[in-house]
Parts: sequence; structure tokens; C-alpha cells
Amino acid sequence: MDNTLTSIQSSLLATLGKSESVKDWYLAGGTALNIQLGHRQSIDFDFFSEKQVNMEKVLEGLSRDIHVEVTGMEPGTLHVKIEGVQISFFEYRYKVLEKRQFQGIAMASLKDIGLMKILAIQQRGLRKDFIDLYAICRTGMTLPGLMGLLLEKYPNITFDTVALLKALCYFGDAVDDVPLLTHDIDWENVKKYFQTEVRVFFP
Repeated sequence: MDNTLTSIQSSLLATLGKSESVKDWYLAGGTALNIQLGHRQSIDFDFFSEKQVNMEKVLEGLSRDIHVEVTGMEPGTLHVKIEGVQISFFEYRYKVLEKRQFQGIAMASLKDIGLMKILAIQQRGLRKDFIDLYAICRTGMTLPGLMGLLLEKYPNITFDTVALLKALCYFGDAVDDVPLLTHDIDWENVKKYFQTEVRVFFP
């Protein structure tokens, strides 16, 4: 795996990997993708659970293993800082299609992260999400192939395909959040890629 984790991130993941409090969670988002592809820096850890979760118990378990600073908590969501790293726990009631392992931590596959990125872009297309999805597609996956898996991962969501495809070509929100890249990825090429791929759906 071609990751660009900092020494603090690596040490913290190793510690969390030994903790019973995260055994039912999986890492997803930018850092999970960074671990697998190493294409950009990502600082925060985002953990997800398919089950209904009592966040008070999660916090209690974490606090037994390591010093935890709570930065926010509400039903289904917990935000903490550990050793200066922001860590979020989300109740996410959608199945994981595939998992991988890293330092004792379960991790969402590229396929799952790609589908989550498509959903994020539909809601608001940030540059980091376009770049992440582009990096995933460069591993051999295709946008049409991922689109075909949306209902498998999100069977209870009704997708407006036309609106979703338009979102994949709308870059108006992808202006200010410029991620720190570790690989040579040109933003203009990213935009052209999605514009070309979307045309596949409109022969």
C-alpha cells in the first residue's frame, strides 16, 4: 500500500487497531483511500458502522485505552481528538461490499469508497471528492461500473440518474478546497475525465 501517513497517524492507527472499541468499525473516507493509493494527504480519520451505535459506550471504550478529547457528539455521530488527530465515528446504515485490513483496522475497499464519493459529489462536489474518485477510477475501475453498483450498496435510496450525472460534471463547488497532492494529478484532466465518462450514458 502506497500511503503517505504521518508518523503520528501510523502510531495512532496501530494503537486503535489493538482497541476493542473500534473492532466493529471500518475506516473510510480520504485517509482510508490515502492508505490504499497514497495520492494525497488526508489528516482526519473517519470510522463508520453499519449497526445502530451507542456513542456514549464508544466514547467510554476509547477513553479506557487512550486520552480522548470530545469535540462533538449527537445521536449517530461522535467527534474526538486523539493525539491532535481529528477522529469521527458515524452510524452509516449501508452495507460494506468489500473490506480490507490495515494494522488491525478494517477498511472500506476502493469500490466502497468510490460509491461513497459519488454520493458525496451528488450532495456537494468538493474538489477532493472528484480527485479521490478520479484516483479510484485510474486503478482500473470505471465510472459506469461504479454507477452500476449504487443500488447494491444503497438499496433504499432512489437515485435521479440524470441529476447525478449532472453533479459529476458540475465543478462550481470544487474551487476553494485544494487538497495537498502527493501524485501528479492535473485538475483540468480530472474535469475532462468526468465530462468524457458521463457522455457514455448519453450515446
